[in-house]
Amino acid sequence: MTPTVVGIYVGDAPQAPLLAQAEVVLEAGRGVVGDRYYAGTGTFSKKLEDRHDWEVTLIEMEEIQRFNDSNGVARGPGEFRRNIVTRGVRLNDLVGRRFVVGRATLDGIRLCEPCAHLAKFVGSAVVAGMAQVQSTRDAVAAAQASLAATRVGREVGNRTQTDVLNAIQTLAQAQAAHAQARHQFILGRLQLQQAAGALTQADLANVNALLQ
Repeated sequence: MTPTVVGIYVGDAPQAPLLAQAEVVLEAGRGVVGDRYYAGTGTFSKKLEDRHDWEVTLIEMEEIQRFNDSNGVARGPGEFRRNIVTRGVRLNDLVGRRFVVGRATLDGIRLCEPCAHLAKFVGSAVVAGMAQVQSTRDAVAAAQASLAATRVGREVGNRTQTDVLNAIQTLAQAQAAHAQARHQFILGRLQLQQAAGALTQADLANVNALLQ
């Protein structure tokens, strides 16, 4: 799939809704023109004033869809309070790299994990669970790649069978951690819905389907 920008969002004040834009101007050292962080009025502007990792934030549409599907909700991309929504690219892989979006050249500085501020909008337990599920999913993918490379090394003679067994054990541990994180995420979602008085039989049926 070709990497694509599917949405651009700007919020002109702290806690104001982020509104969709057809296009925006990016200014080096200041970020997205018209955004609250460009104006220095963002929730974390003072805390991050000596850094540059607040200028532009990105999120994958795949992660938004996964969040909505897992929670039985339909939150719009702007509710996740990131400037650029992408499809078809793993943003984690861009950390430490220079890449191009439209006519702008960006540096991937760090992961922008779901934070307490975002949690106020979508629920703290769910946001924490979402971050943990993503982290453990990435760990499983890394362990799978490592095992595949180790098996190839075993075939050509530069890795041992013990190396293969260790890689298998690492993958099993990563998969177990991911399963635990996934179950905790589901539990957190149910608790949030129960506290809001919005837990239904359909929600329970959806959870049963997820656990199959």
